[in-house]
Amino acid sequence: YVWEHLDIGYMQGMCDLVAPLLVIFDDEGTTYSCFCHLMERMGANFPNGGAMDTHFANMRFVQDTLQDMKKEWKKPFCKNHPPYFRPGFKPQAPSHKQASLLSLIQILDSEMFELMHQNGDYTHFYFCYRWFLLDFKRELLYEDVFCVWETIWAAKYVASGHFVLFISLALVESYRDIILSNSMDFTDIIKFFNEMAERHDAKVILSLARDLVLQLQTLIENK
Repeated sequence: YVWEHLDIGYMQGMCDLVAPLLVIFDDEGTTYSCFCHLMERMGANFPNGGAMDTHFANMRFVQDTLQDMKKEWKKPFCKNHPPYFRPGFKPQAPSHKQASLLSLIQILDSEMFELMHQNGDYTHFYFCYRWFLLDFKRELLYEDVFCVWETIWAAKYVASGHFVLFISLALVESYRDIILSNSMDFTDIIKFFNEMAERHDAKVILSLARDLVLQLQTLIENK
């Protein structure tokens, strides 16, 4: 891959992305082909791309998320999907001014937002860097990585291409009581999530992420 992409070269973290593919396919040729396609999306997260800044901005601002939810609405695979997967559910996007001022976490959990803002203001969400870089690969047990990755890929077609934001928010919300009760600052929260790596319940996180999508869409619909 590096030989054919000398402008990109090798960067730390690429091995984390290719390893699960090799485990699944057990074939280097197929793995290489899939890795090339994966890097078309993930490559921009690395230092030579600009996606990471966008991720951080989108964690604060809902504009792109809300617009994409509206544009990417698709017919569901199953009639039993929750409301935010049904074609009849059409949220109204907020104004540009609203979207520029309100963040996901500010909308859905103002108490958490205030804590993050007051304790050294880590609403820049830099503690999410590794999550975005590797699609949570180092945060989860190996068997859970596959489920989370497939959910992220599928969400692009049935919910939002920004579903990684809701998984990130779900990770924070899963431990909100611990974070709030200990009044964690930026250093505390980095240390906490480093120690929690591979100890998260992926099913609970994904369920909460879906609930957060529904909460946000319900808020928009009721505006």
